[in-house]
Amino acid sequence: MLKQVSFTKDMQAFCNKMNESYSVKCKLAEVAFFLKLFHSLNVLNRRRGGYFVRKFLFGLLALVFAEIALFIVIGKAIGVLYTLLLIISTSVVGLLIAKQRGTKSVQDIQKSLQQGQPPAVAMIETFMIFIGGALLALPGFITDIIGLFFLLGITRNLFKPVVFYFLRKRMKKGQVVILQR
Repeated sequence: MLKQVSFTKDMQAFCNKMNESYSVKCKLAEVAFFLKLFHSLNVLNRRRGGYFVRKFLFGLLALVFAEIALFIVIGKAIGVLYTLLLIISTSVVGLLIAKQRGTKSVQDIQKSLQQGQPPAVAMIETFMIFIGGALLALPGFITDIIGLFFLLGITRNLFKPVVFYFLRKRMKKGQVVILQR
């Protein structure tokens, strides 16, 4: 804990020396340090299955810092009020689109079940629409762009082979089990 406090003071002194106290370069330097610090702590052990968790946490931490840096850049460019309005409007529009497409995909699942066909494709589309809506609901520009990729039909079709590959890989390892009644 003392190491973090001393580094934070050192980073602030460095940023003040460089005359860029709250610039994006200093924020990126802080992100790099905290990633190195997190890695050096070796919180998660690879032998206990923590490798996936570690990658997930690193990705999540990088996403948060990238979103903050983008908020700062866009806030300086167009102003704080317009940035907040843009974030709120993308969340509302995204949720409306997700609701509309989500109900349609649930109806497609019901339709394929009534016809006696396996609803695998419809279920994956519903899942991707749900993920896209959730990403659009989160405040941030990067998550909004990724969420739109999951909601739009053209880009969603590009992600389907990746999802099928992931599911097949998990099924071969026995991590995903399909039950038939």
